[in-house]
Amino acid sequence: MTTIDIRGALHDGAGRYATGGGPAPGYDLGGEVTGPASLALIDNWLDPVCDEDGDPITAVTVTPGLLDDNARHAYRNGHCLALALAVADATGGDVVLRYEPVDGEDDADGNPLVEWSHAYGRTPDGRLWDVDGLAYASVDALQADLDAQWPAAGCGCPERTRRTRGCVCAPHATPLPTWDAADISADYEQAGKIPAQDREMAATLVAPVLAVGERR
Repeated sequence: MTTIDIRGALHDGAGRYATGGGPAPGYDLGGEVTGPASLALIDNWLDPVCDEDGDPITAVTVTPGLLDDNARHAYRNGHCLALALAVADATGGDVVLRYEPVDGEDDADGNPLVEWSHAYGRTPDGRLWDVDGLAYASVDALQADLDAQWPAAGCGCPERTRRTRGCVCAPHATPLPTWDAADISADYEQAGKIPAQDREMAATLVAPVLAVGERR
């Protein structure tokens, strides 16, 4: 997979750029990040990240500003909320959480158990971004995708409630202000459901992530 660096800059592997390259204007690359860091991956037993021998990879080294396979592994497998927060912080947007049913599990009321499975940074123009670049043109587009995947949620809520996103037991997309999303991040970290979120490292990837969408 092609490695995309900020504005195509030559990268020396330590967060520095050769003459003529450099960060895209208007984005803070995270002043506290001084070099590569190891990020733990979520324990995804259904679809683990594996090495060439088929053994699960539990951590990857991410380099500031460098959108390579290691960065994609990290921000697809446990660190998506950090990146969503970084996109929101850098652009003045917010965070959108994707909620999906947990296979074969019900909540206390007997409705399908739904938990958030992925986070997107939403820019002020309404578009949703993750480590692969532009994910959806809008929250409505994400909701349409969820409805297409689970056309019969079986939750018993009226159609109107689902369409206004008032239903929490059907697949849905929930926009959140950054402070609320940050609280969720802290709670899930403390519960051990996601690895520690390195928001400063994620901030260095905002510009190359947004560039992916521009290049499509």
